[in-house]
Amino acid sequence: MSLTGNLNDFSLEEVIQTILTSKKSGKLEILGKMGIYGIFFENGKIIHAFGPFTTGEEAIKDVFLEDVGDFVFKQNLVLSPQTIKKESIDILMEGINIRNELLSISKMLMKDSKIQTANGFPETIEISGKEWEILKFLMKGKTVKEIIEKQNLTFTGFSRIIKNLYEKRLITL
Repeated sequence: MSLTGNLNDFSLEEVIQTILTSKKSGKLEILGKMGIYGIFFENGKIIHAFGPFTTGEEAIKDVFLEDVGDFVFKQNLVLSPQTIKKESIDILMEGINIRNELLSISKMLMKDSKIQTANGFPETIEISGKEWEILKFLMKGKTVKEIIEKQNLTFTGFSRIIKNLYEKRLITL
């Protein structure tokens, strides 16, 4: 089975469902805006994943925030050891939910982009310690990639924080 394409033409969930239902073994590689991801399948079951910032289930959550990029499914290779125990359908549904929650924000994020802080802050506003840490990095002009790496975050976790800061009008996108 040869499976290659672009996420503009086929959604990630369509590609994963095809591999799951055909019970294939191999690696799905995705080159997205944040970097390279790999999802390993054994007999149609997700067994491992990696991404630019994470591995395992967290990497799969992150890749669902990629809305552009190319993919290729490679067979006949040595599979990675199993690190994911969760049912594949549950992982797929969780990824879809994350995409629905955060895609509008993640579309605006590129690994080399810098996010602008708002002109002036409200007099009173509650933010978490992690939001404050991210805000300080943003004020220093750090890139998305630099912040994710220095704060040891997932792309999903970073996107949630950015969404919160945006909703509190502390940043502009």
